[in-house]
Amino acid sequence: KNRGRLAAMINAIIASCCGSTSGGNGNDKNDNIQPSSDSHPQIALDILSIMDEMHSMDSEVMIAPDIVSLSLVYYSLQQQNTQELYESESRDILERAQRLAKKMAGSQRRKALAAERRRGGSSNNGMDSGEVERKLQSLYGPDMRVLQETEDVIVISKPSGMVTYHTKKTTAGTISKKKKKKRRDNSDVDGKGGGKRMDISLVDALLDVPVALSTLNPTARGVVHRLDRGTSGSIVMAKTDEVHLKLVASFFLRKAKKNYLAMVPGCGINNGMNVAGDDGVGNLDSKQLTMGITGIMEGPVDGRPARSSYEVVKVFEGGQQPQQPTPEALLLKVETLTGRKHQVRVHCASLGHPIFLDPLYYSPSSESQAEEKPTTRGERKKMQKKKRPPFVMNNADESSVASMVPKEISDLGNSNGQQERFFLHAASLSIPELDISVDAPLPTWWVETMDQLDNK
Repeated sequence: KNRGRLAAMINAIIASCCGSTSGGNGNDKNDNIQPSSDSHPQIALDILSIMDEMHSMDSEVMIAPDIVSLSLVYYSLQQQNTQELYESESRDILERAQRLAKKMAGSQRRKALAAERRRGGSSNNGMDSGEVERKLQSLYGPDMRVLQETEDVIVISKPSGMVTYHTKKTTAGTISKKKKKKRRDNSDVDGKGGGKRMDISLVDALLDVPVALSTLNPTARGVVHRLDRGTSGSIVMAKTDEVHLKLVASFFLRKAKKNYLAMVPGCGINNGMNVAGDDGVGNLDSKQLTMGITGIMEGPVDGRPARSSYEVVKVFEGGQQPQQPTPEALLLKVETLTGRKHQVRVHCASLGHPIFLDPLYYSPSSESQAEEKPTTRGERKKMQKKKRPPFVMNNADESSVASMVPKEISDLGNSNGQQERFFLHAASLSIPELDISVDAPLPTWWVETMDQLDNK
């Protein structure tokens, strides 16, 4: 635990050498040091050298540089005013990152990484983005889209139910000609059918096209951030090792702007979370959410500070009666101001408006209401193993929560099977310095459900 804190502190210091950033809101470890207006690549190199020297002297006390450390140093060297001056050092950092990835990989992955590097990153077999999208959609349905592609990156709109990558290789996730044919004939392609789902990850689907992906993440080629299996929408994948380093640094420096759409119940349960209104002060009663309301949600996620902003962008009235003015559902636009696992899901639940069909943070458990909410990763994992929800909504019971779910959505949940989809969509992603700016269209099953709610 202390080594993790040390790594975060050192990486924050290296980040201060990377020039001005859009990050920093005073809520995280790497916010304590504000980056300077100009990059300082030589200082970043010196810090790296000191880390190496101290680690060689006592590896129990001093950590070795990780991929984030190397990415931040590489980023500082690649700034416009220093790129040519530090060309040799940049190449050394890249080669070091590749050696680190090789060391972390198992024997089979190591062979695959070596083969990919020998090919020099050739990809797509001459196919353009449109052809790549059509090939992916033939296997994984219309919600799989190529939003943007260059020689260095590919930005995909991932369908709900598809995992970003498998931490362990399984036969269920192996792609074969037989499974491809079965998939094309399977009604699950449109997200409605009842056949057994082929559990292919996004990484494996892209490699099968083939799309070349970077090799610096040995367990998840090209992955620099992730989306949960049930979340749909935009995710950027690195195609080259050089840009992989830049993307890792960009996410750490919070130069990436991510907006989500979440569909939640119109009737909220006040859970006592710190929710600031438009004026930035005071608490906003979660039951008062109406069209156009904006606010800030602040609350720990996995025991670490987290911050999100939200706006109510659509209200589904649901044929409500005048004496019952509470809307049936709300569509929230949420921007993550910090990057935590499950951040939007936890914050929406904490706000008293948990995301529809979320298997972890929606259903309360009456027998566990008296327990403390988990504040650390270990506690949350223990609760998951017990198959009990890791977040408990105060003053709620099964019947009251069930009554908040429109029939159109509860029917989806009943037929959901193993698709594990819920109403959270990564609607947009922007990284200006890498010319990445995309908007991901809503999944087809979202659109159909919203149309049904509108027509009530």
